[in-house]
Amino acid sequence: MRNLRGVLIFLFLLICIVGCNGTASHDDPDYMLKNNPNIDMIVYGLSAYINANDVEWVIELDLEKKDEIGVIQGVYTIDTELFLTATLIPEGAVVYKTTRDDIIIVEVDDVLIPYLEWIEG
Repeated sequence: MRNLRGVLIFLFLLICIVGCNGTASHDDPDYMLKNNPNIDMIVYGLSAYINANDVEWVIELDLEKKDEIGVIQGVYTIDTELFLTATLIPEGAVVYKTTRDDIIIVEVDDVLIPYLEWIEG
């Protein structure tokens, strides 16, 4: 009887762990695009960055472009495997680091556009 109880607890915990692993996080780029097809987002590695042109505290920062990260390689779609993609920014636009780890800058037609890393929570 004691072993049966232990086995049932183990199975319950296993089901909880496996069941939770299948859900998409709200900061997952695929989830974000499915729920907002018009989102202005850049996906860089495993992180999503959202256009911050209208975020007052970001605009007030004196952001400068630093090291070049690369160029937009293509349009981000569900399950895209490219390293640097965007939903609205054109392919070939140059992406730069800034003095902040959570903000990148994209240069499009000589205009610098800040993108803020999306972190849920």
